[in-house]
Amino acid sequence: MDDRGRSARDSDGETDSSAPYVSTGHLPRDERVRDAVTACHRDLAAVGNGSVSDVYPALAQADPSLFGIAMIGVDGHEFTAGDVDVPFALMSVAKPFVFALACARLGVDAVVDQVGVDATGRAFNSLAAVESSPDGRTNPMVNPGAIACTGLLLTPGHGDAGGVEHAWDELRAGLSAFAGRDLELDEEIHESARTTNQRNRAIGQLLHSLGRLSHPEAAVDLYTRQSSLAVTARDLAVIAKWADKMPEIRAIVKLQSYKFKKPDGKFIDLANTNRVLRTASYCDGMKTGYTDAAGYCLVATGERNGRRRIVVILNDTESGVWKDAQALLDWALKA
Repeated sequence: MDDRGRSARDSDGETDSSAPYVSTGHLPRDERVRDAVTACHRDLAAVGNGSVSDVYPALAQADPSLFGIAMIGVDGHEFTAGDVDVPFALMSVAKPFVFALACARLGVDAVVDQVGVDATGRAFNSLAAVESSPDGRTNPMVNPGAIACTGLLLTPGHGDAGGVEHAWDELRAGLSAFAGRDLELDEEIHESARTTNQRNRAIGQLLHSLGRLSHPEAAVDLYTRQSSLAVTARDLAVIAKWADKMPEIRAIVKLQSYKFKKPDGKFIDLANTNRVLRTASYCDGMKTGYTDAAGYCLVATGERNGRRRIVVILNDTESGVWKDAQALLDWALKA
């Protein structure tokens, strides 16, 4: 065992580089991570399944052969392979970070009260999701909620051109701070989105009619701009690193429950499905998920005695994912 993790040793006492690596909270040695990233890129680069997005005409012109992997450790070491510095439009990846910026400015409760936290069970750009909600609230990760969230960054009563430009300067500065560099608009993508975003405009007007958006045209304008910022795979790795350090994001993902105010004024308790939060005092959150291909998955984070660790569980069972995550997190925090 060394200071970076455990690995098997052969009969001569030498480290067996072919043995599986078991993390004690750190990445393996740089060369091993670099080899793994390179191998992953090599194995997946030839995969040609799927198709590029055609939500906006310019997106349909994207080169499907471009593929890059960028990984950044918490110590700042970078590991990359492929087309990691080719810019592309941020699009919906902006949503969680704009939500974080809104929470930092207004507070989590104020944002949730206006935007909502309900899963819609519908397409990301569904108008029906707004119509079926008694008060138009959805959640910040679908277009209606994301547009409402962006609209909160406008100063009340300042939906004119000057107000939009001021809000845009602040919004772009906030997203640029995540990336560690000035992000610029992809003008071609922006023009394509601006001239064909009729559905988002309809969403804006519907939210306005329900009292969820004061300046629908201005909010959709800002939302279209944030989606059209040009980023790279390397940028996204940096953004994810700094987002994990935001106290607003930490506070949200560690919530065990949240009192949600319904349209009739009554409150209901929404419970976090991350069971490790309720059984391990050192766990401070993150994200659960499930797909048929990936099985039951969990990203769990914890902190104890000044040490913070992140564990990832993939392709587990419905009951086993919680026990396995807690056991691994407990072990990592002791190591």
